[in-house]
Amino acid sequence: MPEKTVEKLKTMCQLADKNALVIGSGKIGRLVAELLIRENVRVTITLRSHKKGVFQIPDKAGAISYDERYRAVEKADIVISATTSPHLTLLYNEMSALKKRPNIIVDLAVPRDVEPSIKGLSGVILLTIDDISGETCFLPPESVSMIESVIGEHIAKYRQWVEFKENMSDATESTKQKPFFPLFIDMSGRKALIAGGGNVAERRIKVLLDFGADITVISPEVSEYIEHAASLGTIRLLKQKYKEGDVTALTPFLVIAATSDRR
Repeated sequence: MPEKTVEKLKTMCQLADKNALVIGSGKIGRLVAELLIRENVRVTITLRSHKKGVFQIPDKAGAISYDERYRAVEKADIVISATTSPHLTLLYNEMSALKKRPNIIVDLAVPRDVEPSIKGLSGVILLTIDDISGETCFLPPESVSMIESVIGEHIAKYRQWVEFKENMSDATESTKQKPFFPLFIDMSGRKALIAGGGNVAERRIKVLLDFGADITVISPEVSEYIEHAASLGTIRLLKQKYKEGDVTALTPFLVIAATSDRR
């Protein structure tokens, strides 16, 4: 799909020297950015953090915070949104208020990233996956490999979710408590305290980083990943045992207990 997207854009305009904003720094977003850079497009990509060492964006791409996306949209000729967010990334009211709007917006997300009514804005062409895919065709091996990788990643996430659900079910049976209903919460910039530094803590950190949380880890021993993330400044690390009063001192929005010590 990224290759077909760029090929479609080449039929609509001269790409060289255009300004493009890619919303989403996942595999699809990064690949689209790389392909556009090869066409001499000036590319900016949105991040939940500016830590390139963690997110591995293309070398020649600029980076901005996701929260600043509308400011970048105003300067872009082309906008491509390719996130896994359950929320819309571009809204009609915000887009209609801009002094300048992009000529082309491409929505590569499922479910959709871009509010469909944006298609009615003057001078804006909105394309979706259906517009890009066109007739059925054979994909090149590198595209098949990329798709299989994305599928494998989501299967792994699903298995983690099943494992978590089963563990919650076991805990519920043992304690006879009602299960909690999962909620969508905006974690952007909100403090999260994680007590523990093992595999469970590592998985929670990776998820929270995707949603922009401000993370502090408390643990005398931590995994290699947590140590590396702390060295990059992606998270804060306090190498000590959790003690009474740490929650009060750090005032986190979210606390996760992920240690092997039941106390």
